[in-house]
Amino acid sequence: PAGFENLESTTLISDQTNVVAHTDHPLTRKSRVRLADLLEYPWVLPSHLTMIRNVFDQLFHIGGLNPPKPVLESDPLVIRLALPRYGNFLTFTASQNLVEFGIGSLVSLNVPECSWQRNAGISVRSSGHLSPAARRLITELEQVCSETPHSAVNTGSRT
Repeated sequence: PAGFENLESTTLISDQTNVVAHTDHPLTRKSRVRLADLLEYPWVLPSHLTMIRNVFDQLFHIGGLNPPKPVLESDPLVIRLALPRYGNFLTFTASQNLVEFGIGSLVSLNVPECSWQRNAGISVRSSGHLSPAARRLITELEQVCSETPHSAVNTGSRT
């Protein structure tokens, strides 16, 4: 995009955001779940003011469907992950969250049309000067991200 030509970006982490359900949910028995199948179940989603919710809604619109109306909107992740553990609720979250919270009773469903890869990293001006403090902060962030125990994390890719 215009105005960003002089930026150098480094991806520190990358994660896949998917539909998540309890291991005994009826949709876990399907090898591939269709977008329309998701409309048959209750949802717990983040607020419509969040980026992840906007992406979720867009994925349904791209698929030619209206997004489901959640039975509960909750920004705290702990609540969004609690309800699917005890019923046929679905939610949309990053796979890393399942690892970090150690929730073995939840799994990501195979819904290619409702999946989103998100990246986080650092962007700096390629011609700019970084202070020693900024360089140290970047080094620390790179170190922390390289130690994250998730296979999709720490891609280290530069653009």
